[in-house]
Amino acid sequence: MHRSWPRWSSIGRARTALRNVQSTDAQELAPVELDRARSKFQRAEAAYAEEEYDDARRLAQESLADAELAAAKANAINAKRSAEELEKSIAVLRQEIERARSGM
Repeated sequence: MHRSWPRWSSIGRARTALRNVQSTDAQELAPVELDRARSKFQRAEAAYAEEEYDDARRLAQESLADAELAAAKANAINAKRSAEELEKSIAVLRQEIERARSGM
């Protein structure tokens, strides 16, 4: 490839994905995936600077995939937590209904 390879195409998408996922709680919930995404992104930029465009593109795409995985994992964990909280609330409501029925 030549120098005019659009850096923003893969690297830009990876950078945007990293910025977006860093504004979530993925650091707490998916730290391994997020760290892997950051590492590959840094390696992609270094490869681009060394004019290793195939490596840069591959690493940027992998970084993007890892960032998306981190976001998905964090979302899944949050959804599971929300579902568990909802189940607890439903259980409490059921208990209250049973107590109200018993008191009638």
